[in-house]
Amino acid sequence: MLARRSASDGLDIVAAMRRLPLLTLLGAALASAAGLAACGDDDKPVATTTPSVTTPTTDGSASATTTTLEAPRAFTKNTTRIDASDATGVAALTALTMYPSTARDLRPDAVAFAGKNDWRSILLASSFAAKPLGFPLLLMDGRNLPPVSSAALAQLQPAGAPSMNKAQGLRIGVSTRSGDLRTRYLTSATPAGLARAADRQLQRLRGRASDRVIVVNSDDPKSAAPAAFWAARSGDPILFTGSGTVPADTKAALQSHSNPRIYVFGNGDTVSRFVISQLQEYGTVKRVQPEEASGGPSDLSIAFAKYSDQDFGWNYKDPGHGFVFAPTSDPTSAMAAAALSSGGTYPALLFVDRSNHLEQPLKNYLLNVQPGYNDQNPPTLGFYNRGWIVGATTQISTQTQSRIDSLLEIIRTDQANQLGDSATNTAN
Repeated sequence: MLARRSASDGLDIVAAMRRLPLLTLLGAALASAAGLAACGDDDKPVATTTPSVTTPTTDGSASATTTTLEAPRAFTKNTTRIDASDATGVAALTALTMYPSTARDLRPDAVAFAGKNDWRSILLASSFAAKPLGFPLLLMDGRNLPPVSSAALAQLQPAGAPSMNKAQGLRIGVSTRSGDLRTRYLTSATPAGLARAADRQLQRLRGRASDRVIVVNSDDPKSAAPAAFWAARSGDPILFTGSGTVPADTKAALQSHSNPRIYVFGNGDTVSRFVISQLQEYGTVKRVQPEEASGGPSDLSIAFAKYSDQDFGWNYKDPGHGFVFAPTSDPTSAMAAAALSSGGTYPALLFVDRSNHLEQPLKNYLLNVQPGYNDQNPPTLGFYNRGWIVGATTQISTQTQSRIDSLLEIIRTDQANQLGDSATNTAN
């Protein structure tokens, strides 16, 4: 099998650049507010009083005198971990992963803000992460930025988005105290209303309405999470429905699109047939929930990774792709990492049900897309899979990460892998 080779609306102010505390993130001390605020020349290191999160330090984890070593958890040869214990930390690390911000051209124009416990706003923010907008996400705690979000924002230093009159932030369902960051805000009393406002803002920024729309259940974050990663890849808007009825705001939002293709995430219990029939009044409706996905959120994530309909869906059925592995138990943290799908290997989400175990359906899928090589097709000309691990080792263990790494590895087609299976996918 062959594959591609991979080698409003109102303006307000956010107090985010003042009184930044010092903290440790991934073993590197973050800079003080005064130091991080300095821009300097484009490729000149950011002036800091202590090393920034993207600046190497001289204090490595191993040296010539080290006597014991643990298995790596931050990275293996085919995986990298977003090593954070909550959604706020995941969002901050993801933002700096996508925008290292060590020079002006490596910074985003603007940042999206959402509440740390508001998975619906986090989900809606994913559409703004897609190119050409490229707004990474930071999470707020009520009216304030947690220290990790403040530190990340200080390094990101968004210059202002031309499409938003140089506003530096977009607040989605959150309020803020006064400060020095220019922002726009989206607000509504209901999830469906907020989604409609986000869709309207996307249309304004892009100058047109999308011909594709995603619909998810506003009460089921696990079935909605895979949509976040596709939205970060495509920029497609996300709208909300209930299990048995379509809210008026969702109907109004759909009317602003011209006979769109509507993709619904979830089975009949999550989104009923009656809802499907209502949605059909506004466009062509397809449910992303084939029979093999009936087992739960993990199965749905696998099904969507393989799903394709015209230009919608990942269609990852062969080697040469990226994947994000996130704990099923924490869909909010998964959504907070959705911006990973806006660049790089454009990874699709795969849920991991248990910390210390990979379920057989996930193993089977990874085996089906595992790269292979032989004497005629050497590994240097092969395809490569890449994985992101989201969360702490209590959520996805080092052992599970290592197993995922082995299933992503390119192997000889005439030799069995560690699970006793052989790869069948080779380069041409």
